[in-house]
Amino acid sequence: MYFSINPKPYSADLARTEPNYARHFTYGWEPINTNSMSYIKRLLTTFVWSPIIFSGNHRKTEYFVSSRLLVLDFDSPGYSLAQCLREWCDTCHFIGTTKNHQRDKDGVTCDRFRLIAPFAITITDARTLWHNHDVLIKRYDADPAPKDQARLFFPCQEIVSVCADGDLQPVLDAPAPRAQRPLPPGGVPMWTLQQLRVAVAPGKRNSTFYRVAKDLARAGISEEDIIRSISTSPTYARNLTPSVVREIESTTRSALKSIEIERGK
Repeated sequence: MYFSINPKPYSADLARTEPNYARHFTYGWEPINTNSMSYIKRLLTTFVWSPIIFSGNHRKTEYFVSSRLLVLDFDSPGYSLAQCLREWCDTCHFIGTTKNHQRDKDGVTCDRFRLIAPFAITITDARTLWHNHDVLIKRYDADPAPKDQARLFFPCQEIVSVCADGDLQPVLDAPAPRAQRPLPPGGVPMWTLQQLRVAVAPGKRNSTFYRVAKDLARAGISEEDIIRSISTSPTYARNLTPSVVREIESTTRSALKSIEIERGK
């Protein structure tokens, strides 16, 4: 199994109480390549780790090199540990409980655990990795955060299941990126078109693209094309992480909802 660990000491207490505790684990990542089940179990319960190999041992989206592991985190009552053990019993895997397993968290006590399943091939394209996680996260109602191409994981409390000789997780091909359709100039203010041609400053992005989305919607452009136009603009094209995509989608939908209210729908 090929993955990365960070050798810095980990504190479960600080992970629960310190906001953005993960910032301590940006540098110093070490690639691990081993088939020893006992060694992997020890690493997964001791170190902060990532399914991703990073260029320069620097955990950052731009430094993604490859990944060989599907990782699904379960943090809500919708999918139980028993169900996971039953449904993934024939797939090569590690299943481990996480730090808040059966602890009260925001008034909810439930199974909280992680599934780690090797892919059949190494993924070297970040879009393909994102797509595979996106499909399976939706299928199993898992935590959406592990789609991030710079994702780290804190140690499991305990590895409760290991299957060394099961099926490997097949890799789904990511759909080809759809080309941006040219925006019709009629009905779209020049200011709006200009914002899609320049890089907007970080502090002004939400308000700017909320207005852009409203203007495009008023011109009859679909939600899908609005999101694509904003995503491929100079503001976002070079840093289109999953969290940025969610931000763009949220801003666009808020703008469309406002348009519906304006139109009395």
